[in-house]
Amino acid sequence: MGEVKLSRKKAKRQELMQRKLASQPKTDPNDPRPRHKVELRALHEKLRKLREERDLMGSSLEQRQKKKEMTKAFMQMEVDFKARTEAEFQAYLDNLSPAKLAEHERKVKDGIESNIP
Repeated sequence: MGEVKLSRKKAKRQELMQRKLASQPKTDPNDPRPRHKVELRALHEKLRKLREERDLMGSSLEQRQKKKEMTKAFMQMEVDFKARTEAEFQAYLDNLSPAKLAEHERKVKDGIESNIP
């Protein structure tokens, strides 16, 4: 009985994923923006866990110093991620054919796409 429920749930989940994929517009497989979104979510989750760990630290001199170092490390992670994604997106735009680039610019103008990675 339990296995039947699990298989039904799994089948339903797969069906929902298929519908979601079918409803999404076809994008260029070289476009880094979908991957960047996934990586950004993972980075936010990682930072959230690290911030929780930092917030549990006490207020002794050593722990306050460690908190400062952690905060600076968090900021550096975010800056590095932003710089990397911007560079990858710019490289993607530089490698587009003139027709695809014109289409992308039209979509940006119409508000369909964004130039923000």
